[in-house]
Amino acid sequence: MNDNLEAMIQRPAPNYETIEIPINKLLLFRTESNKNNPEGRSILRNAYRDWYFKKRIQEIEGIGIERDLAGFPVLTAPEGMDIWNPSDPDMVRNYASALKIVQGLRRDSLEGIVLPADWKLELLSSESKRNFDTNQIIERYDGRIAMTVLADFIVLGHQNVGSFALSSDKTKLFATAIGAYLNIICEVFNRKAIPDLIDINGEYFNGITDYPHLIHGDIEDADIEALANFVSKTISCGAIIPDEQLEKHLRMIANLPDKIDNWTTTRAQNQSKVRPEENQEDIDDDDDEKKATAAKKTLGRSE
Repeated sequence: MNDNLEAMIQRPAPNYETIEIPINKLLLFRTESNKNNPEGRSILRNAYRDWYFKKRIQEIEGIGIERDLAGFPVLTAPEGMDIWNPSDPDMVRNYASALKIVQGLRRDSLEGIVLPADWKLELLSSESKRNFDTNQIIERYDGRIAMTVLADFIVLGHQNVGSFALSSDKTKLFATAIGAYLNIICEVFNRKAIPDLIDINGEYFNGITDYPHLIHGDIEDADIEALANFVSKTISCGAIIPDEQLEKHLRMIANLPDKIDNWTTTRAQNQSKVRPEENQEDIDDDDDEKKATAAKKTLGRSE
């Protein structure tokens, strides 16, 4: 036997019957193929430890806030009642009831308690400052979780630290990682899904010479200002000669519309046919002046 993946077995709802799906009907996406493990490895695997401690600290923080607001409950039994005596069933029941009361004490709309005579309930509060800043600890774990997926640039500036240059470098690294995962997805489609789809529907693809390929677009937009500065300097020093292909490429990067080939000719023709409204008054004034000059000349000849 070998370790090749042959099928996937699952028991889905609602019948929970065992269903086997062969590998030739599956698309397997995984981040890595170490030891040919079909499960791969989650990109969040390294974040688990930080997430676990963050979750526990948040729970403890919530409990501490509730206790600080409600107070630390202390229930005192009447003098002479030994609730710690395990051999007395009544004392065992009293101890269990007292423990249930202090553990279930909450501040809400239904708060309140009824005690027998001589029982005493106190709420102790602490006004001292805690030794640890849980907010800072949780923020540290948030940064480490983001760091495991190269997304720690999202926390820059939250603590009034971090520069634009550092953020730009980190976003480029994050885009590179995302591009690698997109390449994995495209590779599965190009190797398995698209060829199988074309072969199954071969009657509709007569004469096809090669399979189409799925590719992903750019992850990050280019810095237009830096690109314009680079192109301007290279053109001014003669290192690059601008042409139609360069203009088309720059328009595509800047998300500008395509160039109209006959725009210059069409614009010149329209200007020769239609006079702008803002120049119409000047043209009328010129016509009136020409008419007045011609009238003066005619009047001089007649005299």
